[in-house]
Amino acid sequence: MQKILLLTLFLFAAGFLKAGDLPKLNLEIGKKYTIETIFHVDTSKTNPRREYDKKIYEFVATGFNKDAGTYDINLTVSYYMHVLQEISKKGVWTEKEVYETGYVTTHRNPIVYLNMYQVPVKFKLTKEGKITLFDFSEYNKTKTPEGMLLSLGEWDQKDIEAEISILFFDTKETRIPWSRDFGLRTNYRIIKETETSLEVEVDNMEKAVPKSETQSTKDLFKRKIYIDKITGLILEDKLSFTYKLITGIYPRDICRYQKLIPVFENFEVNQKVSESVYEKINILHPNTSLRITVKNSAENSEYIYLTYYDLFTTSFKSFRLEKDKDGVFNFQANLDKSQGVYVHFNPDAKNITKYEWVNLIPGDNLEVEIGYFSDPDRLIFNGIGAEENRVIQRIRKV
Repeated sequence: MQKILLLTLFLFAAGFLKAGDLPKLNLEIGKKYTIETIFHVDTSKTNPRREYDKKIYEFVATGFNKDAGTYDINLTVSYYMHVLQEISKKGVWTEKEVYETGYVTTHRNPIVYLNMYQVPVKFKLTKEGKITLFDFSEYNKTKTPEGMLLSLGEWDQKDIEAEISILFFDTKETRIPWSRDFGLRTNYRIIKETETSLEVEVDNMEKAVPKSETQSTKDLFKRKIYIDKITGLILEDKLSFTYKLITGIYPRDICRYQKLIPVFENFEVNQKVSESVYEKINILHPNTSLRITVKNSAENSEYIYLTYYDLFTTSFKSFRLEKDKDGVFNFQANLDKSQGVYVHFNPDAKNITKYEWVNLIPGDNLEVEIGYFSDPDRLIFNGIGAEENRVIQRIRKV
């Protein structure tokens, strides 16, 4: 009986942990996929500096080699923002180095050039998420408007390769202190499964960091990843790490965030067109989803309203949301940048009294629970993008 019990436990553990449980990549040929990443390092405890990087990667599988089992991938960096923050003698954080897509910059960073000229990087990608070959040939024969031939140095190329590799399960990020290449697929622990996704955490992370360089790493390193069962791509990757030398010199709080920006079906919503008049409109190709549940509120309305200030029209836009059969208010939008919205009960956008402020970012797939409108602590976020909202609010608040 004891042998049978031990065998059962062994089979259960093997089925729970084995890498084969994770879905392999199943990409649609010709379809564009979009991934956003955020990287933040904070050394303010000893060195008054904070660095923030945000990139948006777009890639297309142009073909699949059945014999080799590899996809041919074209990838571009469609957006890049870098911010360096420093603290003044008065203790005030200010943004020093700032450059962003669409703005003139003289910074000669390879990623800036890849972004500025939309030059594709080509590589082959296995169904397990490992990159077998990089090709920067198109980049190296591209010229700037000034006629300068672009060329990546050996170390610049390796840095870019490392950043791209981490998008697909193969952790080689040079800015995170790995002691060796760390294959994530062999170190997953599945903690939750739904019909469409897996929630996993990285197991045994202390082996990834050299003990000779850090203090106890067991409680310092946290990583949780959500994986799409259909495509096999990473839906969301949340990593936080406190890196501290035994000598106590140069401690760093590191945060890395990755999110797949989806494209939902077209969405129909009521938009305010004049006083007390709403008309149904179609939002085409929305990439952001918001589901709101109102609990423990004095208000018990069948409608709530979303209002935000549109910079393009320099006016407010307002939408009326109606409860579905489950008592949830649904909204979807197509966003190309962060957008703050008011959630309120008053249909008059010019006289908002009780409201909550929700920050929406392209790719968010959020469930928000609102309690008492007068108590901001009763706002609870869940879903893809919940962590990113907190990250950006913490980092960019100077």
